[in-house]
Amino acid sequence: IPPMLIQPCIENAIQHGLIKCPTKEMLYVKVMEKGETLIVVIEDHGIGIDFAEKIKERSIAKYKSHGRELVRKKINLLNELDYNITSNTVSLETGGTRVTLRIHKN
Repeated sequence: IPPMLIQPCIENAIQHGLIKCPTKEMLYVKVMEKGETLIVVIEDHGIGIDFAEKIKERSIAKYKSHGRELVRKKINLLNELDYNITSNTVSLETGGTRVTLRIHKN
């Protein structure tokens, strides 16, 4: 697993999903191998991307998180160096967010 690929996703889940969630729900990190692919799933049961965006819009302080953008740029750079990495982020219907990273072996 390339360094600093998973950590920003976990940090985002905590900072933007769980800290603002009154019930302090769960954070799951699952790493599995499927054939020639390493799959990393980071799932939080926090407030979700949509609700976090609404909170940010109403906030006086205009803090901009760069975690997702940095991960996307890192994946693009690694893929230029012959890695084969994909990322998918979805909002969960029950609240929370799931990030799936697939690191394909070359």
